[in-house]
Amino acid sequence: MSKKNIKVMSLVLTVAIAFVCLVAPVNAATVDKNIKLVILGDSVAAGSYVKVDRENGIDESFGNQLAIKLEDKGYDVEYINYAVPKYDTRSVWYDLNEETYAYDHNRYIKDHGAKDYREGVDYEKFIGDVKTANIVVLHLGENDLAAAFYKLRGYDDYYEFYGDEVNVPKIQKDIDEGKVSGIYTLNSIKIAKVKAEFESRIREYLDKDIKRIKELNPNVKIVVCDMFNPYQEAATYMNYMFTLLKTVPTEFIDLFKTAGFTPEFETKANKLRKDAKDLYDLLNVMIPGLVGSDINHCDKFDLSKLRTTQKILYKIAYLRCEKAAVEMYDIANKAIPEVVKANNAILCELSKTDLYKAENRDPQDKSHPNAAGHIVIADALLKALALPDAEATPAAEPPEAA
Repeated sequence: MSKKNIKVMSLVLTVAIAFVCLVAPVNAATVDKNIKLVILGDSVAAGSYVKVDRENGIDESFGNQLAIKLEDKGYDVEYINYAVPKYDTRSVWYDLNEETYAYDHNRYIKDHGAKDYREGVDYEKFIGDVKTANIVVLHLGENDLAAAFYKLRGYDDYYEFYGDEVNVPKIQKDIDEGKVSGIYTLNSIKIAKVKAEFESRIREYLDKDIKRIKELNPNVKIVVCDMFNPYQEAATYMNYMFTLLKTVPTEFIDLFKTAGFTPEFETKANKLRKDAKDLYDLLNVMIPGLVGSDINHCDKFDLSKLRTTQKILYKIAYLRCEKAAVEMYDIANKAIPEVVKANNAILCELSKTDLYKAENRDPQDKSHPNAAGHIVIADALLKALALPDAEATPAAEPPEAA
């Protein structure tokens, strides 16, 4: 064979090999079966109100459920949960920086008796796991909202949320001593201010959390959960009730401004009868459920030492706080996706799942999911990650040598 033909053949083989490399399933060859999964966040992420005994292999939290589902897809999963009850968006930011590491962890666990799943983990171990994780899941926001709720009630120093073990006795003491003027001064200006502060806090610290994790681990997949609203079913009725509270008195006045028993009078009277009945029914159902079954109780608090007028005012103000808190779920679920998108992270839309339904929540503490609810979260995370089956995508075989 001539040298010219040899050169031509070499060129043909080179082109052929290049073509095979281009069309070969490169993605399949790059699928890594090993996943290190790290969970950061609050009591829901930690597994409060479900069975968690990791030393004995018991863990119903969504992190472990997600690990099991990933293993079912053929992955080898190392699962680490660094979530802490009471944590908010700033708490995680503290942990991600050495000078403030475990600041909130020490306050909530040591000072306030929260359950601890993370004893003895130092900064180097924590950051080392974040740096080497393939997937980091963030579940945060509920405690930011809880802090805002207490601020609405006049407890400005409670913007840092410490939990019921501290809040309830303190507020009950204030009620017993008649120191409840803060909640009576609640107005639309204060509500708007607290809502704005809540949104600003969520946006600022969630953005910082994601950026810091990416700084530590540029190639990690970060999945951020939005907030499911445990009061989703009640919210519609609550809004309707407040609308009726405003409109029924106006309709009553308008009725008596209408002269004689005209068709217009009959129309207004029929509307007033319907709206008044709806309001009566809603008040009978909603108020006992939200603020206690009698005049002397409001949620977890005993109002018996207050004057009757104070009790009524306290209950009305409490309902306004509840309504504002429900509205803050919508604020969070507008802010979180925007922050996630801006940082090229992955959004897990818990707000579009059935987590709000009673069968997926703890019957005593209705804001926390039960075991079934944690499976709902794990399914939503798996969907958001959209990973292929590991065993269905074997590495591509290299082309045979010429």
